Amino acid sequence: MTRWYNAFAGLGEPLTLPEWGIDDDQGVQASRGPAIRASRTWLTTHNFHIISYWQLDNWYLDVADDADGVAAYQELVAAAAP
Repeated sequence: MTRWYNAFAGLGEPLTLPEWGIDDDQGVQASRGPAIRASRTWLTTHNFHIISYWQLDNWYLDVADDADGVAAYQELVAAAAP
């Protein structure tokens, strides 16, 4: 990601991130909230205009398992709404 960013950031065009998720298959299940918020802050301060959060096989982002992660995801979506 960093190499891609460094290669294209200087072109002066809005950036997109069409697929972004958090892989935590190797560790203890924990809230994704802090990672979602930190990533959103970095992306929005580095000229990313389209950010699509998507998670495949290890999806557990639901209120029962991760209320803070759900809240962070809702904040991400609300901030993108017109």
